[in-house]
Amino acid sequence: MIRSTYKGWEFEATLGLTPGYGHANESGVSVAEVAAAWTRANDDLQYMEGAPWIPVVMSEGTAVYAPTHGCPTGGERVIVIRASMNPHWYGDLTRWRRTAETLLQGLAETFGQSTTQVSFWDSEFVYFQKG
Repeated sequence: MIRSTYKGWEFEATLGLTPGYGHANESGVSVAEVAAAWTRANDDLQYMEGAPWIPVVMSEGTAVYAPTHGCPTGGERVIVIRASMNPHWYGDLTRWRRTAETLLQGLAETFGQSTTQVSFWDSEFVYFQKG
């Protein structure tokens, strides 16, 4: 295997599935529905603006925060979205981040969220390729 090392970027975002606060997790939104919305938005941005197509890993999770801020008993159902930029295929960190933010804001609007959060960080990206 050929080993290549790059400076990369990663992000992790949390997207609630039920709009608002103080709810009882009534939304039936699934990971598959959020993934389908991500795919459509990514395709559209790539087609219309030549933006990078950002692959992600999505999983269902639970956010727990202060009940006084509206957290439901047992926590709020969320989708956790993670991505790491593969510099072997795409090297423009600024455009990658801007595209990720655009996609995440779009998801928040699509699923009726008044807030969402994302963290970005530098990473060491190691890519193994059959040689």
